[in-house]
Amino acid sequence: MSASTIERDQAEGELARFIRDQAGEQHYITALAEAIPQIVWTARPDGWIEFCNRRCLDYLGLTLGQIRGWGWQAVLHSADVQVCLERWRKALATGETYEIEYRIRGADGVYRWFLGRALPVRDAEGRVIKWFGTCTDIDTQKQAEERIAGLNTQLQQRIAELKTLLEVLPVGIAIAEDPACDRVRFNHHFLQRWGLNKDTNYSPNVPIDERPGMYRVYRGGVEVPVEDLPMKVAAAEGVEVVGQELDLVLGDGRVVNLCVDAAPLFDERGLPRGCVAALQDITERRRAQQELQGAKEAAESASRAKDQFLAMLSHELRTPLTPVLLMATAMGDDPETPSHLRSAFEVIRQNVELEARLIDDLLDISRVIQGKMAYHFEVTDVHSLIHRTVDTCRDDLLAKRIRLVLDLAASGPHVNSDPARLQQVLWNLVKNAAKFTPAGGTIAIRSRNENGGRLVIEVSDSGIGIAEDALPTIFDAFEQGGDSVTRHFGGLGLGLAISRPIVEAHGGNLSAASDGVGRGTTLRLELATVDADPSHDDSLAQEGIPMRRGLRVLLAEDNAPTASVMADSLRRKGYEVTTATSLAGALEAASADFDVVISDIALGDGSGHDLMRHVKSRYGVPGIALSGYATEEDIQESRSAGFLVHLAKPVTCSRLEATVQQVASIAAEATPARDGGTS
Repeated sequence: MSASTIERDQAEGELARFIRDQAGEQHYITALAEAIPQIVWTARPDGWIEFCNRRCLDYLGLTLGQIRGWGWQAVLHSADVQVCLERWRKALATGETYEIEYRIRGADGVYRWFLGRALPVRDAEGRVIKWFGTCTDIDTQKQAEERIAGLNTQLQQRIAELKTLLEVLPVGIAIAEDPACDRVRFNHHFLQRWGLNKDTNYSPNVPIDERPGMYRVYRGGVEVPVEDLPMKVAAAEGVEVVGQELDLVLGDGRVVNLCVDAAPLFDERGLPRGCVAALQDITERRRAQQELQGAKEAAESASRAKDQFLAMLSHELRTPLTPVLLMATAMGDDPETPSHLRSAFEVIRQNVELEARLIDDLLDISRVIQGKMAYHFEVTDVHSLIHRTVDTCRDDLLAKRIRLVLDLAASGPHVNSDPARLQQVLWNLVKNAAKFTPAGGTIAIRSRNENGGRLVIEVSDSGIGIAEDALPTIFDAFEQGGDSVTRHFGGLGLGLAISRPIVEAHGGNLSAASDGVGRGTTLRLELATVDADPSHDDSLAQEGIPMRRGLRVLLAEDNAPTASVMADSLRRKGYEVTTATSLAGALEAASADFDVVISDIALGDGSGHDLMRHVKSRYGVPGIALSGYATEEDIQESRSAGFLVHLAKPVTCSRLEATVQQVASIAAEATPARDGGTS
């Protein structure tokens, strides 16, 4: 019972005693009734209302005549009338105190809650001679109680929902009810998942041998101290602990991999009073990750094995081609070779170069698939690359009497590119056009600038064209527009498949268009232009390098036929050549007297890299790597060892000599005081 209720009861009791004592003095009763802040009324022993104070009449907006007797029922809420009458009649019959809460309509038509109370006034013999009653406005209190009750109901509903959620969640939930985590309980999911007892305390503070399940907690194979467990840290320090991966080892040997998030619970003072933790079972995820990692490592191992196989295959295929190509080009270039033999040697040269190109394409498509194609970007004049490409392909065009049209109209031909890779693309485009253009046909190479500085290169031919349904696959590996085309023209169909990823790596586009079979094809290359770099100097460019005769060359090659043919070819060109078929022999022969070192990488008893590091550091002699190993990694390793150039076998006599001249010129410019051959 509240203090206000006690005070009200005391006041009403004193008032009743006063009325009894002053029963003969009606004017005192009336004055008191008008003075108090409640509605006051009196009734006869039979319940007939005979008096109401002014506050009552004003609130109801009625006259005393309208209320007297039983007229007051009209202002009660219809839902309260019957209960009120029953309780009032009971009080009249028993003489007990009358008390009820009901709604009374005011003069404004609004119902408000009132507490109605009436006490009997008795005479000396104990007979009820009058009823004295009050009505106290409790509407504000009632509304507050209803709001509180509503909030309590909602709170209980939320609590019930939360409890249900915690039980049905497919995640373990642990709750510590004190800062020390002396008592920890789990939700139904976690208990059921691991066969634990819901009535058991799983506090980490319990000694190991007394813990239910004899569980231990590990992180990275090391047992976690109790004070470092996520729940202990969260509850003791009042901080969140997020994403800790732990291994729960049960007494029966089972291991549960958990990801734990813990958050503190606070009391009304803001102090930690416990914590709640989410324990996600990641055992299957961990197992899947381990399997995925194993599969990844196996795939990487297989990829490395494949790379090693391709590198070895490349070396084994290129090495025997080298003496064949050297001999064929040497004899073909020798003016004393009869013309009928010169044409035979030209056929040999073309087929060896085709074989080498196929090897390069197989290596390149492997790099493209694995995303291992390496690029070295610089400002490049595409027109210059086009001219070099045309020079390279000129013999093929002449052999088929193909007319070449060059219309290089672009005023801005410079792009940021890897010049070697971009020339490879241009070579593929021109070779593709030449391959599918009949004898006497036409190939046109055009350039122009459009779309705010974009450079467009188009290679058009009058060849066999492409069927409409074959266009979408023309850039796929091993696709040449149909089986019949492949059978008729041969090849692997890798050139365009390699070219498109190279162009895309340059931020460009490569597309094909054709009006149909027999109506030719146009390959369109589009790249972003850049300003020319006036400081750029292509130190390995062939143009403008004076020939230097009598250069002294140290040739290290463990393949005897290759060494013999290469040495003879260079000697016929006027070079002084010393050969070595092993690393030991090359190191013994090395001296500062040589102008250039040409070395294979695999020398049987060692590596050409070791030779290059030796001669460069001791004698300052520049080197050319000549190897059947031709991956980007091989080229980079050669450069790291000190070689200026890495040539992939097989190589022609003219290219070998041009490279020797270039490297010797670079070395001469770098060390002008050093003696060399004479011009």
